[in-house]
Amino acid sequence: MKKKNAKKNNKLTLQEKIELRNAEKKRKTKIALIATAIVLASVLVLSVGGVILYNSFFSDKAVFEKDIIDNTSEKNPAGSPLEKRGLRSGDYIYAVYEDDTVTLSYYLGKKEYVNIPETIGGKTVTTIGKSCFYNRTAVKGVLLPESVKYFEEYAFQNAKSLKKIEIPEGSTVIKEGTFVNCSALTEVKIPDSVKTIEDGAFYYCSALNEITLPEGLEKIDTYGFGACANLKKITLPESLSEIGENAFVACAAMEEITLPKSLEAIGAYAFSECVSLKSIEIPAKVKALPDALFNNCTALTEVTLNERLEKIGTSSFYYCEKLEKVNIPESVTKIGQYAFCHCIELDSITLPASLTLLDAYAFADCDSLASVNIPESLTEISNYAFASCTALKEIDIPGTIKSIGSFAFTGCEKIDTVVIPESVTKIGECAFAGMSSLERAVIPDSVKDIGKNAFHECEKLVIECSAGSAAEKYANENSISCLEG
Repeated sequence: MKKKNAKKNNKLTLQEKIELRNAEKKRKTKIALIATAIVLASVLVLSVGGVILYNSFFSDKAVFEKDIIDNTSEKNPAGSPLEKRGLRSGDYIYAVYEDDTVTLSYYLGKKEYVNIPETIGGKTVTTIGKSCFYNRTAVKGVLLPESVKYFEEYAFQNAKSLKKIEIPEGSTVIKEGTFVNCSALTEVKIPDSVKTIEDGAFYYCSALNEITLPEGLEKIDTYGFGACANLKKITLPESLSEIGENAFVACAAMEEITLPKSLEAIGAYAFSECVSLKSIEIPAKVKALPDALFNNCTALTEVTLNERLEKIGTSSFYYCEKLEKVNIPESVTKIGQYAFCHCIELDSITLPASLTLLDAYAFADCDSLASVNIPESLTEISNYAFASCTALKEIDIPGTIKSIGSFAFTGCEKIDTVVIPESVTKIGECAFAGMSSLERAVIPDSVKDIGKNAFHECEKLVIECSAGSAAEKYANENSISCLEG
């Protein structure tokens, strides 16, 4: 049972992890308060009996061995095993490791500016431990000695007044959630040694306006800079090869970003909800646009896709309302569901001859789309593929198409003629419904299956077909004029 629970927790989103950590901290705090009350009660009882027991809740000796407040790792970042935890010196709870180094486990003080000591008890302070400054909302600045080399996970979580921080020289990783919800943070200095920015490292740093990432950085992980609502300018190094899922999601102030030539992979939703982003160029090494990459980037007007791109994922440009034009390279073979759905300013599109999949809703609700080609490489027009493209004036269905999906062209009210090729055997439900200008539909004998309401509300329609065909039967059953050819 424990193994199953552990496996389940590994699949939690960053937000869920944060909520669980906060809940666990509240639980531990409650336990600590109860324990404190018990200790104080014990002191009182002993005092009444004439015996004064010195039992400081925090002392310079190892106390609280059961990790009530302390959240210290069993090994420090250098790999040395834990020797003692739950020690106190001044405003700090700390732990000592076998390599004679100290990890600061928790800061108890209320100072606005904290000067971290270089040594405690003659041992070198090297690490700001997990959640060390958690909820220390008074802290505006932290001065680090040269001895500090590491920040552990969530080290400054919810330090909502922290304005400035310098990542220690020699650090290779900015750990998960290190500065999550540091909503006043405006200045961060990151050394060239950093290779990875982990999950949610700067998540919800809403005051962060500008940041330069160092040469040598290789990866920005999931939610790395997610919800940094005022992040307007970020400089990415040429060493960067991977941007994780949601890495810049909801960076609402970001107007532009230059993706480096070194970039090879981008995660889903990486720039979703970046509502000020105006233009983007996809570098040559990126072969696939993931799901919802630019979802709801409502200011995006210009996109340059590289000539090696093979796939445009589900909802990649969904609701990009100002996107006027995009050139899809000949290398693209798949366009996913909702890929360009509701791109209401997109006026024309040329689909490449290499395209083998045009998935459902791919260009649905593109109000300004007046022209589109359907390449011979396709064998199916998917459900809702061009639904409600109200400006579309004509369609040329190639002889390779075998089926036309449900609602594929519904609401395309300016099209007046549809010629179905002899390769088509099936027309889906409501495929051409609501085409108020449709006057002529040529349907061959090859079509054996015509779905319900396929031509519903096409008041001007005359179907041209053979006697005894499925098309004639459909026309008669739905009171549509039929011209036998």
